[in-house]
Amino acid sequence: MGLQNSQVQTVYIDNGSVPMNSRKSETNYLNFQTKIHGINARVSYMSGKQNLYLGAKNPNFEYGLTQMDAILEYDYSWKNLIVRPGISYQNSVYDVGKYSTETNKGFFTGSKELNTFAVHLRAEYLFFDKLKLIAAVRSDKYNKPDDTYFSFQFAGSYKIDDKSLIRMVYSRANQGPFMLDTYTDLIIPIMPPKVFELHGNDNLKLPTADMFEIGFRNKLTEKIQTDFEVFYNVTKDFTMPVVNPNNTLIATFANVPMKSYQFGLTGSLDVVINRKLRVKAFGTLQNTSLTDWLTKVDHSAYGYDTTVFAYVDKNHKATPTFYGGITANYAPTEKMNVFANVYYYTKQSFLYDDATTNRIEMVDIDAKAIVDLKISYKVWKNNSVYVNARNLLNDSNREFAFGDQGKGMYLIGLNLNF
Repeated sequence: MGLQNSQVQTVYIDNGSVPMNSRKSETNYLNFQTKIHGINARVSYMSGKQNLYLGAKNPNFEYGLTQMDAILEYDYSWKNLIVRPGISYQNSVYDVGKYSTETNKGFFTGSKELNTFAVHLRAEYLFFDKLKLIAAVRSDKYNKPDDTYFSFQFAGSYKIDDKSLIRMVYSRANQGPFMLDTYTDLIIPIMPPKVFELHGNDNLKLPTADMFEIGFRNKLTEKIQTDFEVFYNVTKDFTMPVVNPNNTLIATFANVPMKSYQFGLTGSLDVVINRKLRVKAFGTLQNTSLTDWLTKVDHSAYGYDTTVFAYVDKNHKATPTFYGGITANYAPTEKMNVFANVYYYTKQSFLYDDATTNRIEMVDIDAKAIVDLKISYKVWKNNSVYVNARNLLNDSNREFAFGDQGKGMYLIGLNLNF
């Protein structure tokens, strides 16, 4: 069990002037889990209050919350077969009633609930100590939307020899419902007497992703191991506020026809150079494209100055084309250890709808390399002193649109074990 009280500055929502806000959270939780005679059970409960946007008025983003998560599973094995059936229940309640008034309303009224009841089954079988097949299926019954969703994963791995393994995966998963998408009921004053209305939708289709993977792992030598994987993801049924074409001051959350297609390659190389030095490199190369992306198009170049909405196909540039890095661990003596890490990602372009100019704007996030270095020395048994440099080169380029400039952090510390 535990409790926490925290406040954080974050990029949460654009209020038309600045996207930087503060969030406050006060919660307590109780978690219980047990395992006996093959039965696995867990129940957790959390309650408290949060304010996602301190200082916001009409609407405000303060609410009380309770969340419960319970799961019951049973492990059964027979020879090379392992089966795990289970059931689970999740419940989340947000109450804005006590934090809302006529002059300072919340993003909906009263208390709202989202819950799901699920049954699931996982089975694993090993053939001839070489071929392992895994199948997992799950059925979720939601209260909002009042529908049942099926998710699954089918995976297989084949051990070619003692040094090589190939694997394949096909899976489907859906996003759970969100309070804002489902229950929002906002009346926002903009230019009195004009108001903007934003409404939720409790009958949305949940975004669903299909994923395909094929991977190969190989132990080239006793000291060199490689792992490569090709993946392909397709995601559909995204949701967003859609403006009423007959009244641009009214918007409702709805599914949009946009689909996302991601194709990529990820890999790692692990090398034990000697008993004192180990180096690991990893990286992912990917491309994401969108179809039927809803955007504003400026037709002024064609002789008339107006901005309308249109569906277009485009490359999604807000995810780096490449990201990866290298880690190295060096122990020159039994008492000294040196750990170094370099992480790198390529340039990104973040598009957003500017609330002030009412135009699509772009924020470029430059490529960045982050270098970390930690040197520790054992002064006695497992007690050590260390110096730790995070972002050693003090690269202050922003890592997220509108976010802070991350500076270097340089620490001196002492670890004591009693």
